[in-house]
Amino acid sequence: RQRQMCIRDRAIRGLMLNSQRRFDEALESARNAILHASSAAHTLALASLVLRSCGETEASILHMQKAMRLCPLYPAWYVYSNAICYWMTRDYEPALTCIEEAIRIDPELSLNFLVLAMIHAETDQPALAQDAVKRLLEIDPDFRLDVFSNGSPFRDEAVEARRQRALLEAGLPR
Repeated sequence: RQRQMCIRDRAIRGLMLNSQRRFDEALESARNAILHASSAAHTLALASLVLRSCGETEASILHMQKAMRLCPLYPAWYVYSNAICYWMTRDYEPALTCIEEAIRIDPELSLNFLVLAMIHAETDQPALAQDAVKRLLEIDPDFRLDVFSNGSPFRDEAVEARRQRALLEAGLPR
């Protein structure tokens, strides 16, 4: 148990480094956690978030899917993360399927509606994108794009610019 906590700490450290935009160190920490967390679902899932933010979408999806197999009653954020990966690669159909599953699992997770808005904005469905932002703000009235983006950055500035553009078009306040 103590060993699993230590390994999970590596994944958490990766998330903290990622939020500080220390992407190389974040990746090293996440990869180290994955290397030692063969059967620890939450550790794999946390490390997968770092992989996603650093642009390693395929690896992120694979490790998150493994986490989902290890923990079949997984939380919504597992599927939410895969939805973002698919959005990042402009693979909108599986992105939508994933985010719809995440919403079924937890209809009160505001971030689900953030991703839904991004998908709809980029697939030329502005009314649905605006509806998703409206739902997000019903759940979390203080949600602001800049605060969220600062704490959950993408390494690739082009992906970050896409996210910003899509969410602003959908009506999310800065």
